[in-house]
Amino acid sequence: MSEPIHPTSSKHLLLFDRNAVMVATVIGSLIAGALLVWWNYRSMGRMDLAKRILTMGIVTQGALLVLALSTIEPNSVLQLLPLVIQLLIAWFGTEVLQGAAIRWHRERGASLQPIWRAAWFGLLTGMVILFVFIVVSALLAAAGIITLPEPPPTTPAA
Repeated sequence: MSEPIHPTSSKHLLLFDRNAVMVATVIGSLIAGALLVWWNYRSMGRMDLAKRILTMGIVTQGALLVLALSTIEPNSVLQLLPLVIQLLIAWFGTEVLQGAAIRWHRERGASLQPIWRAAWFGLLTGMVILFVFIVVSALLAAAGIITLPEPPPTTPAA
């Protein structure tokens, strides 16, 4: 991999560490974790890497979603597999891409972003993703491209 990034004013930066990326990924998907890595690169002045990481995170999440929807049966324990894959990507990806820079940052006495901020970031990202999914599904159903499942019949109360 390339040399670690050593910003000149590292003590003034607040970066997200690997644990924060994992929390955001669990709550808001791989896209939330990629957004935190994007934030770190952006804070370090590396917009080229920031854009590349965000694009890779969105594409990888999309590929995992398509793979899961097309191959995994409903109500199967295998539905947990995409989450496990996302967590592995976030864990190892953050270490490989930014581990050295974050260690260098911490060795100089600089602070990290709090975990609660990563959790909020993940929650907001997950809510936006869910909203987009619902709107796109409704539009595709309205256009007749997909059919949404019928709600279960209701029984009158006795």
